[in-house]
Amino acid sequence: MTVTLKTIAEKTQLSPGAVSRILNFKEKEIRINARTAERVRQVASELGYVRNPQARNLRLNISNVIGALIHLPESVNDLYYHLFKGISQATSAAGKTLMFHDCDTHEEYENGIKRLLEYRVEGIITLHSEDARQRKIVDDLFKKGTKVIVVNSIEKNPAWPYINCDHELGGFKATEHLIQLGHKRIAHISNNVKTSVGNERYKGYCRALRQYGLEKDDSLIFNAEKGGEVQPIIPKLLAVKNRPTAIFAWNDSTAFAAQRTLVESGIRVPEDIAIIGFDDRDFTHLSTVSISTVRYPMYRIGQQAVKAIIDGNEAYKNYLIEPELVIRASSGGER
Repeated sequence: MTVTLKTIAEKTQLSPGAVSRILNFKEKEIRINARTAERVRQVASELGYVRNPQARNLRLNISNVIGALIHLPESVNDLYYHLFKGISQATSAAGKTLMFHDCDTHEEYENGIKRLLEYRVEGIITLHSEDARQRKIVDDLFKKGTKVIVVNSIEKNPAWPYINCDHELGGFKATEHLIQLGHKRIAHISNNVKTSVGNERYKGYCRALRQYGLEKDDSLIFNAEKGGEVQPIIPKLLAVKNRPTAIFAWNDSTAFAAQRTLVESGIRVPEDIAIIGFDDRDFTHLSTVSISTVRYPMYRIGQQAVKAIIDGNEAYKNYLIEPELVIRASSGGER
């Protein structure tokens, strides 16, 4: 049988309201003496009473629940694991509950939003989406006053608050690292530069070249949206007149594929060509030549998203977190 305040009240011949105040150590407010208060707490302990925070929150019209809607790819992706871990641990540390929905389709996303709103969550954390329908849902929520934080949005001035990695700064840091090691001919293997994340990292690459007085050479810029598309790029890269001595790959999968193809072509990494990637995926330090990279701060993004919900999302418009340079063997800068 579930032990309630009413159960304890019947045992102690007090009202449920009085019992509630005593169990919250507020007996002085209703002039209950110490002996009676101690007896009530003793009865509660003997009966195995467990507080029901949901009931209390319902009375106070709060939920202490933070909602998160994140599409987790079918393939294991450690980046999203770190994002989820950051959200989960920050929520727990704040004494709140996380309600999580993995949404593969628009219908699942829409239903997830409805469910979170039914639970009167304090706020909702969601991933940036290119889907116009999902973007409209987020926009409507924000206009209605729902606390919404969009993570990994790469738009410059969206209508809603967002938290993301500073990809442009990360691209700058990666390229600057290679320049400071003495490289002047630095190739960049990008994804389609028209897309946001790749474009921001490419901008950082270009800024570093300008800042250090190096001319951008279009013959050193290659496009590979997927790691599997890197293999045919490497012969072209090696055939460039005055070939590059270093490569900044737009992500770690591309850096890994480039390194493998170079080694298969008889090129030593980093002695002949240095490489640096971006993201700090879990496999980067397990490669035969560990891969230098820029850490995508997914864990910190998750933590900050929870803080934004608690603090109030208005303070988090255009909020960028600085990525960290991680130097390993592939760039030749490891100490």
